[in-house]
Amino acid sequence: MAIFTALALAWTMMGTQPIQDTLEGTYECRGWNPGTPITRPVEYGGTLQLKRVGEAWAADWQTGPADHHILGNGILLNLGGTRVLSIAYMEGDQPVVATYEVSADGRKLTGVWGSDGTGHEVDTRQ
Repeated sequence: MAIFTALALAWTMMGTQPIQDTLEGTYECRGWNPGTPITRPVEYGGTLQLKRVGEAWAADWQTGPADHHILGNGILLNLGGTRVLSIAYMEGDQPVVATYEVSADGRKLTGVWGSDGTGHEVDTRQ
């Protein structure tokens, strides 16, 4: 809950409003765990499903076995002309935030995630 509160507080403090956009769809995700440079081979892959829920976004990552899903909720903001999607989720008992820069055409999300280090992920709409 603290992560959701922090996202809401940051949103309020910046005076930004959520933007209307259509990022809904399925993305192929490729990622690197914390401590691994992105110049190394990809460490994990899977899919990210995004769905708009009011002014928020629901995320469903599947990066392991078919029955392993990570669910999160986020907001899409326009920060100085750059669209940024931030999603909060739980990994076990650890709160985690993933933050992505959205490409101009909305087909690519490039971001970082983590709670005890920073992982990297690139998601491309299928």
